[in-house]
Amino acid sequence: METTARARYLHQSASKINRVLQLVRGHDVNKALNILHFSPTKASDFVEQTLRSAIANMMNAPEAKEVDIDNLYIKSAYVDGGPTFK
Repeated sequence: METTARARYLHQSASKINRVLQLVRGHDVNKALNILHFSPTKASDFVEQTLRSAIANMMNAPEAKEVDIDNLYIKSAYVDGGPTFK
């Protein structure tokens, strides 16, 4: 089973967020949360908040009654450039 979470309109460059995503892409959720929590960058706060939102979305899904958090992992994570200020 998959779930998604999106963080939109963040005031951070896509390249800085992508550096943080490369650290956690493919890891299990517990290890990724540890990495993000102790990372000193502003982008790690955005990614951690989005990851926690994805976990909550998974736990609140009606077909996810038997989901164990220890078995979850990050399948894909990506960032796109958003709107810019003039």
